[in-house]
Amino acid sequence: MSGRRFVIGIDEAGYGPNIGPLVIGATVWSMPADCSTLDLWNRVEGVVTNAPQRNDGRLHVADSKEVYSSQKGIRSLERSVLSLLRPLGENGEIPGFADLLQLTHGGLPETFARQPWYAEADFPLPLQAVKAETAFKMKEWLTLCEKHDIRLERVGVDIVCPERFNAQVAQFGNKSTLLSRASFLLIRNVWPNVNRANIDSVEVLADKHGGRNRYQEFLGEYFPRYRFELEKESNQESCYRADGASFSFATKSERFLPVALASMTAKYTRELCLKLFNAWWIERMPDLKPTKGYPVDAKRFRNDISPLLAESPELTAVLWRNR
Repeated sequence: MSGRRFVIGIDEAGYGPNIGPLVIGATVWSMPADCSTLDLWNRVEGVVTNAPQRNDGRLHVADSKEVYSSQKGIRSLERSVLSLLRPLGENGEIPGFADLLQLTHGGLPETFARQPWYAEADFPLPLQAVKAETAFKMKEWLTLCEKHDIRLERVGVDIVCPERFNAQVAQFGNKSTLLSRASFLLIRNVWPNVNRANIDSVEVLADKHGGRNRYQEFLGEYFPRYRFELEKESNQESCYRADGASFSFATKSERFLPVALASMTAKYTRELCLKLFNAWWIERMPDLKPTKGYPVDAKRFRNDISPLLAESPELTAVLWRNR
C-alpha cells in the first residue's frame, strides 16, 4: 500500500472583537504522499475554487474574509462549509446548529450554560443556502475525492467564550498566548492516529498567532514525543520539523485549502453563535441594532443594552471580552 500524508489546517475567527466567541477551526486531510498541499487546489478544481469567476457554480473556499461579509451575506460561506462537512455528519446530514457542534466540538461548550442566549442552542440549517444544493455538491465532492484519493478526515472547533477568554488572558498575560495554547490543544485533539502503518507524515499549517514568531515552547509542551528542530523563525514564517511531523506558522496561510476551510468553518460557527446572541437581546429590546462584536460597534451595543445590564449585571462577565 502506498504511503499517505496528513495535513492539518488551522485558523481562527473573532480574535479582535469584544463581543462573541473566539472560534478556532481545524481541518484534517489525508492524501497520497506525493500530493503537495498546494496541488490540492488543482485536484479539486472541478468542485472547489479559491478564485471564482462570474456565475461560477463551484464552491468558493478561501480566507473567510473573502467569502463572507455583512454585505454579501452568509449564503456562499454556508454553501461551501455545509457541502464539504456534510459527509462527516450522521447519514451525510447536518440538519441543525446543535448537530454541527456535535460534529465539530463534541457537543455544546460548557460555558454555554451560563449564557442565556444559548439556552436553546439549536435551529435548522442551512440559513440561506439551498439544502438540496449542498447535498448535490456533497456528492460531486465525494466523487472527486475518491478519484484523487483525497479525504477530509475530520473537522474540529474550539469555541472560546468571553468568560473563558477573560480568565485565560488574565492567566497567560496576553491574548496571543491564549490563542496559541487553544490552537495547540485543538491540534493535539484532532491529531491522527500515527500508528497506522501507511502514514508517512503529518504537516500542520497555520496562520501566525497575533504576530508571534516563536512557537517551540508550545511544541515541546503539547507534542513531547517529537523532537522538533527549528528551521526558520521570521515575521513571514516560522517552521519546525521532526521525524514524521512538521509545523508552519505563516502569514496568508489561507492560500492552502486545509487552512482556508478551517478559517471558513470558524467564521461560520461564530456567525451562528452571534445569530443566537443578537436574537436574544432583540427579543428584549426590539429596536436594538444587532452587532458583529468588533470594538467600536461593541461599545455602541453595550451602551444600547445598558438598561438591561443594569437589571442583570452578572451578564456583563459572560458577554464582554476585556481585550
